[in-house]
Amino acid sequence: MVKVQSDICELFCYNKSKVDALKRSIIPDAEIARLTDIFKVLSDRTRTKILLALSKGELCVCDVAHVVGLSLSAVSHQLRMLRNLGIYSL
Repeated sequence: MVKVQSDICELFCYNKSKVDALKRSIIPDAEIARLTDIFKVLSDRTRTKILLALSKGELCVCDVAHVVGLSLSAVSHQLRMLRNLGIYSL
């Protein structure tokens, strides 16, 4: 029989040197905020599909619109969001 170890600490303590080293290595809050914004943008299927299409080669907005099945204005809007975060550039 396998004994399952509890994930609850019975005694509150911590490894100070390990915690201090981790605190020093974590990126600043501003960079974390930018990173979370990037993940939010990439969590959209359409934007991910657009990026995958563009990774195959240069495409005009008309081509992208046909690939993802959206209007030109909708694709332009999605590209603007990607460009504003520096994920995509012309």
